[in-house]
Amino acid sequence: MLAKILEKVKEWQTELILALATIFIASLSFQAGKINTLNHLGVAQSAVLEASAPEDWSVAEATIPPTNTKSKPTTPNSPQGVNFQVVGSKNSDKYHFLWCPGAGKISEKNKITFAGEDEAKAAGYILASNCQR
Repeated sequence: MLAKILEKVKEWQTELILALATIFIASLSFQAGKINTLNHLGVAQSAVLEASAPEDWSVAEATIPPTNTKSKPTTPNSPQGVNFQVVGSKNSDKYHFLWCPGAGKISEKNKITFAGEDEAKAAGYILASNCQR
């Protein structure tokens, strides 16, 4: 039985290697695309190990600035320390992140652009319920 399997593997060796290489490259490309999207949005975070004593290791969350040169301003209240630009409408009290569906529905003549959430909140706007950080 094992001999028959090995014989088939040897017979199809080239095709198997090609198929495995294709799967590997496809999954690698997909992961690279996800990383690129996160960097484009300015969201990057990692865990940093801090040692208080040799036998006591703890994990702390740290914020890493985006690698692109167009970094966004940061504030302590925003997620991951990044303050994203938001838009609101003159006809509403809601604000939206640029990737939210509602942001694209606001006409240009009614659109108000804020430098971040803090500025929108100070103007009396609240986050739209269908918009997530």
